[in-house]
Amino acid sequence: MWFNGEDRKVLRELTAYLREQLTKDIREVLGYAKLHGPKELELSDKIVTLKNRIVELEIKESKITETHQKEERELKHMIGLEKKRQEFEIQQARKETAVGVREENLAADKKRFEDQMAFHNARFEEEVKYLKEIMGQILKRLPDVSAALNIGKASDGSRRK
Repeated sequence: MWFNGEDRKVLRELTAYLREQLTKDIREVLGYAKLHGPKELELSDKIVTLKNRIVELEIKESKITETHQKEERELKHMIGLEKKRQEFEIQQARKETAVGVREENLAADKKRFEDQMAFHNARFEEEVKYLKEIMGQILKRLPDVSAALNIGKASDGSRRK
């Protein structure tokens, strides 16, 4: 059994009190018996009273012990519940932290992708503009030739074969 300091003190005091009372009562009974002669009825009543008192004190001791054990069980149960709650909170915090990190990484990836797409679009537009300029310059330098094709007629108006 586990007793704390206060319970041990109470038990020691109770035991000392019982010893004192028993010793005192026995001395009284013996002293009375020496003075007044053997009176069995008075002695047996005193013994019965003392035995009843011992039983009452033992019952009190048992109740104190039982109360202490009950408190100890309740305390252990509450400690177990608190430990489970803390473990759950730690696990939940880890999950929330992981989700937060994933969200931040996803946001960073999205920003990086958008920046890269903007860069590619700008680069593509620059190249298209450059190609249009080159095509324009090439077309300016080519001679403008317009030729009409006359099929089947000669220059004098006769038919060719």
